[in-house]
Amino acid sequence: MAGWREVCDECLTTLFNYHYMCKQCGYMICIECSKQFSQLTIEKRKKLKRFCSHDDNSFCLSEFIPWDAVLKLRSDVIDYLSRLKIDYSIKLYHSSKAENLSTFIKSLKMKRSHEARDIQKIWSSIDCNCDPNIEFYCNDRLPVFNEWNSENAKQFFRKVWSTSCPVLVKQVHHKLSKTLWLPNAFKEHMIDHHETPALWDCETLAPILTNEDILARFWDGFERLNIRLKDNDHDGRRRILKLKDWPTKKDFASVFPTLLHDLMVNIPFSDYTKRSYKYDNVTYLGGSMNIVERLPSCLVKPDLGPKLYIAY
Repeated sequence: MAGWREVCDECLTTLFNYHYMCKQCGYMICIECSKQFSQLTIEKRKKLKRFCSHDDNSFCLSEFIPWDAVLKLRSDVIDYLSRLKIDYSIKLYHSSKAENLSTFIKSLKMKRSHEARDIQKIWSSIDCNCDPNIEFYCNDRLPVFNEWNSENAKQFFRKVWSTSCPVLVKQVHHKLSKTLWLPNAFKEHMIDHHETPALWDCETLAPILTNEDILARFWDGFERLNIRLKDNDHDGRRRILKLKDWPTKKDFASVFPTLLHDLMVNIPFSDYTKRSYKYDNVTYLGGSMNIVERLPSCLVKPDLGPKLYIAY
């Protein structure tokens, strides 16, 4: 329905098309949660955020966009291209700015056919042509890029991306406008807007009530270790703190438009990661391979962030 976002009733992830739904109570879960859900007993299901007591036979695979409609759309596009005498066969056309959409389609096909989502992929330097700018963490499961502009880095990123494995990119901060991202800049914004979000103690998992003075000490603690908050109930240890879910009510783009622009201009692998946004009355388009940018305008698109992780 236009203007509505359907989400998984368990993990609250936005549902794009395929999902499972209980025919008796309407409980909806995404494909990922369905794998875990089917293995749970009724007693364990009661501990979930939302409860469905019906057995697996009550669930059916559902879709918002019928596959027949997709096939018809494909047929109509082929007919249109044929009339224009345009070759619609899948090929890989070289482009200095963006890869052809066929790369995206082929990567999705590869992901589905090999069930890459369930594969714990192990990477090695051989996979990236022994590129000295690529490292591997977490027992070679996490590729780490120290640069992202070379063709070799882009090719290896596409290879990893096609298997749904995560990557880590370092050195991005060297490209950003440093003064915009300093802790003091965030502190001034928070105080100016009289925001007092909760801090969380990462060891006790307990929230800490805050005020402007406590939050000011938190931000200053990034650069001054001696003023960091202490836990008097645990021998005065310095707390490991996280500022959770901030900004709380609005998305990053509306709260920090200048920061968003600075990040989008320098974001690695922008064909895949850049989102569309507006800055100084200029509209900037998202990456050509970003699937969210391909969704119809009538849909409520998922929030692409970026998301701040603020902790020490």
